[in-house]
Amino acid sequence: MGIESLELSLLSYFHPKLLLLVPCVYRRPNTDLAHFQTAMSELLTQLQRVTSNDSDTQIHHVIVGDFNLDWFDEST
Repeated sequence: MGIESLELSLLSYFHPKLLLLVPCVYRRPNTDLAHFQTAMSELLTQLQRVTSNDSDTQIHHVIVGDFNLDWFDEST
């Protein structure tokens, strides 16, 4: 997954009726934004594939990290 664009660690928390997945993302400064977007899209696809054997278990995702983006700059 876009190794040149980001680093990723995944934390997971299990509780009897809860699975919490927390991908921690780091985007290196000045890397190609298109590669980063592709890698993030792939990450979201993989997270959507996570299931539980227990239909009562809720699965939640919280993506955190340093994206090295200026959210107020419309060019990023």
